[in-house]
Amino acid sequence: MDKNKISELSADIFTVYYTKTETERFDSKAFRNADEELYNQFVKTVTTKRFSIT
Repeated sequence: MDKNKISELSADIFTVYYTKTETERFDSKAFRNADEELYNQFVKTVTTKRFSIT
């Protein structure tokens, strides 16, 4: 979609949107390298589900 400079594509009953977004995220890898002991006090495991269409 980038190649054709489009951000929306319709196929049958589906419309696919491809847009650029910016987010700020915490760099946990850098934090772990800077202070591993403190990092380990706050780390937690999270389970997620993924939905995809092919």
